[in-house]
Amino acid sequence: MKWSKRRLEKRPRELRGHKRDHGQWTMDQKQKTENDMKKVTKKISKREQGRLRRKARIRERISGTKERPRLCVFKSTKHLYVQLVDDSIGSTLIGLSTLSKSLKGKVKATVPGAKELGKKMAEQALEKGIQNVIFDRSGFRYHGQLKALADAAREAGLKF
Repeated sequence: MKWSKRRLEKRPRELRGHKRDHGQWTMDQKQKTENDMKKVTKKISKREQGRLRRKARIRERISGTKERPRLCVFKSTKHLYVQLVDDSIGSTLIGLSTLSKSLKGKVKATVPGAKELGKKMAEQALEKGIQNVIFDRSGFRYHGQLKALADAAREAGLKF
């Protein structure tokens, strides 16, 4: 059956042809990207989903500036990561982790390791002239490693 112009226009965009229509993808391209996404995406546990929701709520309220950057903390099962972030320009001013050259092998993701990491972060921040920060716990509970890190940073001279 031959399609007239009028019938072609009534068909859904996906079936109109192999070229893009107004920036829309053809069916082949959609299926290809969906299949690629299925390979990449993984199932997130309810616990992690809750943490991500809490993180989003926190990030709505706080943001770092050059004068008062955001002290962002992430913890995995093996390592801790700490960054001072200036959200106004979207850049990391200082970044430290238990994998950093100065701390690798000496510090682990434990309470004493978090204290050492907090102390090092505060020292580097004070060297750059940063005294005031906003603490971003990234949805993690404020106890254990996070509390130890924050207390050590306060003792070393950061104010938050």
